[in-house]
Amino acid sequence: MKKIFNNIKNKIVSRYKKTYNIIHDILIVLIGVLTAFYPWLVLIYLAVILIVLIISSVANNRFIKQATGNGIIYGGRGKGKGLLLNHRIRKDKSRPFCNVKYGNAELLDNPAEYLNSITPNDTNNFINGDIKIIKKNEKFEKRNVYIDDVNLIMPNWSDSELKKKYKSMPPLLAINRHLYDNFMIITTQDIERPWKILRELQGDFSIRAIKTYGFGFLWNCIPILRYFAYTKYIYHELPKSSGMLPFKAVGAVNEVAKHGYLTSGQATKEVYEASNGIIKYGFVLQLKKHINYDTRWFHQVVFGTKAPTD
Repeated sequence: MKKIFNNIKNKIVSRYKKTYNIIHDILIVLIGVLTAFYPWLVLIYLAVILIVLIISSVANNRFIKQATGNGIIYGGRGKGKGLLLNHRIRKDKSRPFCNVKYGNAELLDNPAEYLNSITPNDTNNFINGDIKIIKKNEKFEKRNVYIDDVNLIMPNWSDSELKKKYKSMPPLLAINRHLYDNFMIITTQDIERPWKILRELQGDFSIRAIKTYGFGFLWNCIPILRYFAYTKYIYHELPKSSGMLPFKAVGAVNEVAKHGYLTSGQATKEVYEASNGIIKYGFVLQLKKHINYDTRWFHQVVFGTKAPTD
């Protein structure tokens, strides 16, 4: 009995070391008291939860459709690109590969295995019609590939070396849908950092992570909400338009418009998107328990041991 009591005591002490848990539990009690006096509040709670779930489901599905094809997810440190990639991989039913441990993805230790999988064929072979028949690597058939922090292995300042190492990558990515019926998505902090040739071949879309909520003090005080993480992003149909704002946002910011985002000949959304492609805000709302990736994976890669947990 004493052991059970001590276990309960330790759990309570551990829980209330964090102030937001105290506030959270107080709010739970207050909500319970209010509901006891006003039972109809339950209907309001359920209605709000249902509306949020429907809206987030639509938004999450839209993100999956947008993040399909050879594309780039980018954003500064802590903005949420890893969370966006986590959700994309979790919803990928192709049994995908990734160079970092993410949820249901199979670890791809050496991305060159995929990127050089049609060697010795390179761009010149296709230009000259001198294509070599090779044995297909069946492991990549209908299985998508994700490369996190791609600038570590393909930085734009190593152009000469990368051209020698990845001779078959340009034609592979240009026709990977034909070859394997798959696609590849990469992430980077800055969209200009990855190797230029790779960047140009990841041309189906780009998504910029703007801000993530879910790990701050106030967020963790709020019942139910504390179990979710919210990531806001901007989708760009054309990577060349990365960094630009959606039409409405541009129109609302006069200073931006003055600096050339809008001209007198670009007064409509149709004209704006005809020049720049579709640009839209979006968000992903996901349960924290579904966030399943090692944020310190490269600690193990470099030092040979897992990062300390405390």
